[in-house]
Amino acid sequence: MVRNPRIFDLRFNRTWSEYKYAFGFNLNLWMGLEWMHKLSSFYNGPKKVQLYCSNGDTNVGFSILYDSFTLDDESLLYKATVGAVSDASGDTLGSPNLQRFCTYDRPCNDLPNITMGGWWYVTNLEKNALTHPATHLYCRKNNIDFEAHSISIAYQY
Repeated sequence: MVRNPRIFDLRFNRTWSEYKYAFGFNLNLWMGLEWMHKLSSFYNGPKKVQLYCSNGDTNVGFSILYDSFTLDDESLLYKATVGAVSDASGDTLGSPNLQRFCTYDRPCNDLPNITMGGWWYVTNLEKNALTHPATHLYCRKNNIDFEAHSISIAYQY
């Protein structure tokens, strides 16, 4: 997933069925839950996920590397399991272990509402959802919210 709402803000308040498959273009892309599941289950060895956050105004950026990532299939509601943060610097994803994916037409704990995008919502980290509708996104590092203009997630095998 790549998100840069300052260049073009793609609409992320979509339905469950829309999140299953890829959408977007250029610097605002969602790879789709089905593809994410296939990537996370394809290789039997260790799988890592790297989150990169950057602020174009200050030229500040950082990466957070999680030591494992798996995503269940649709029958298990795309539950995510994320490992420990490798550098112990923070936890932007909020350790969404065993959190199912939520959309406005299939919410969990009243999240997301109709204006918010789908995500693995964790209490008190709603603004850290990479699909949040704001023009500024937030990453968390060392328990401090960092305003980001661009966020990307990459798998490592």
